[in-house]
Order: sequence, then C-alpha cells, then structure tokens
Amino acid sequence: MAPTSSPFAPWDGDREQAVALASLLRRVGGTAGVHIYELEALADGAYRCRVWIGQAVESLLGGIPPGMDAEAAWEHCVHADDRAAYDDTWQRMCAGEHTQLEYRMVGFDGRVRWLWERCTPRVAEARDRLERLAYHDPLTGLPNRRHFTERLRNRLGSAERLAVLFVDLDGFKAVNDGHGHAAGDALLQEVGRRLRDAAGEALVARLGGDEFLLVSDGESGAALAGRVSEQLRRPYQVAGRRLDLGCSIGVALHPRDGITVDELVRAADAAMYREKQAARAA
Repeated sequence: MAPTSSPFAPWDGDREQAVALASLLRRVGGTAGVHIYELEALADGAYRCRVWIGQAVESLLGGIPPGMDAEAAWEHCVHADDRAAYDDTWQRMCAGEHTQLEYRMVGFDGRVRWLWERCTPRVAEARDRLERLAYHDPLTGLPNRRHFTERLRNRLGSAERLAVLFVDLDGFKAVNDGHGHAAGDALLQEVGRRLRDAAGEALVARLGGDEFLLVSDGESGAALAGRVSEQLRRPYQVAGRRLDLGCSIGVALHPRDGITVDELVRAADAAMYREKQAARAA
C-alpha cells in the first residue's frame, strides 16, 4: 500500500546537503534503500546525471538484462497499475508544471520497489525531451497511441478516405517466454524499423506490447497491409538466434467502418482478430 506521505523532503541544495539527507534517511529507514538523483535532459534526447547518491540504477531495477539500455529498462519496470499516473506526470511536465509522484517499479528480479520523484522543468531542452517522451514509445521510438490518436483525429477532419491498420505479431509471447524479455524488446525494436520502412508516407505507431497501428490516406489498406506483412514475415536475427514470426493485420476504412478514431481502431482490431482466428482454424 502506498504511504500516505513521502519520507523524502524536497531537496534544492548541493551535493553535500544531499549526502547529509541520504545519511539521515538511511538511519530513519533502516534497511530501506535510499537514492537521490538529479537528471538533466539534453537537446539530443540524452540524459546527463548531475547528482546520483546511492547504489547504481540497477539496484532499483533488480539488474538490467543484456542488450537493454537503462532508459528502456526503467520504462519497462514501471508498475502497470501506476503507468497512467506515471505517464500523466510526464505530460504535466511537458506543460511546465512542477510535479511529484509516488509509484512502484517491478524489478527484473521480481521485487516491487516504491519510488518518489520530484520533477522540476528547468530548460527548454528538457521540455522538448519530455514532450518527445509524452508522444513517443521509449522502446521503439515510434509515435505512441496518444500521438496516433491526435494525428488521426486531425486527418479525419479533411480526408475523404482513410485506411487504419491494426497489426499484431503472431508468436511474440513465445519469444519472451523462451528467450527472455531482452530478446523480446530487441525484436520489437526491429519490428519498429521494418514498419517504418514499409509505411512509406503512412503514419505508424506502437499501441503497446506487440500491437501496432498505421493510418494511410495515400494508398489502399490492402496494398499497405501486403507490404507490412512481407516485411514482418522475413526472418529475424536476435541475440545470435534466428526467429520466425507471423503477423495478423486488420484493416478498417473511413468512412465505411467508422467516422471517429475509436470506431476505426475498434473496427481494425476486430478485423485483425477475425484474421487471427481464421489462420488458427486453417
């Protein structure tokens, strides 16, 4: 259960003050882990750690799988029940708000750890970085569902005809179960690259997990689906292993299958599910 008030006092001092605070918290908290850190977002999208007191970031995440960087690992470990609050905090940061948040991390070692973060936007570069995080998937770099929804809603106001594709990988769970989450994440990154190549002028986004969305107003849904299927069915090389996956693609057309974002995404999802069921029955 989340504590009713945070044991961490707001900190605006220098490193010596932070060390003293950390020492006090360790004495009060006993065996509780204490980390104090300050990150500066740079213009190129990287982070620079200005202050870090406590054990390495791996201690908060229960280790980091080989091949995964710290930023992707952090995003992966945010507790599912706290994801909405976590994402909302980033969005408020993009608006220039000072925020604080208590949330859980589920480490790669299976342990759940509580974190308290106090976030202060300071420079334009940081705001640009936070805005990118609010609109893009941190693992693949693709636009996220929020970005996709806003772009599709804008297109609905002017386009006479649109095709929305819902793409789901077949067999992805077996990759995670058989080869580990690091291999699964590497596979999703490669899928993201292939979708960019196949999309052409179409918008492509990651919905979540192994699900992706595309929208096109420049070509038929069938033509785009064929190109996507061809790209995603080619063999993958992940961590020195060959992996073969299929994919299921559902297509919804505007205005035939819907006139709103939600209607079109639901229709494309339903069409994808019908294709998946038909493939299993064959």
